[in-house]
Amino acid sequence: MNKDTWIKPKDLDTPLNEVFPEVMTRSTVRDFVRRTEKVLKVSPKNIEKMGYIELNSYVDKLDNKLIELEVESE
Repeated sequence: MNKDTWIKPKDLDTPLNEVFPEVMTRSTVRDFVRRTEKVLKVSPKNIEKMGYIELNSYVDKLDNKLIELEVESE
């Protein structure tokens, strides 16, 4: 992920399409994280307490695992 498009902690409740213009969904970053944690069956992390780098690393990790799961199911 390019640092120009990194999520800031203040963006947790901002619709994803406002953070990333190429994204079509209006779900928030927080919604994405919580739903992805449920799909992947991982324990929820306290994203509100994460710093900038930790938050972005965690979101990237979840996104990559979700992509892997989608590829496996094809």
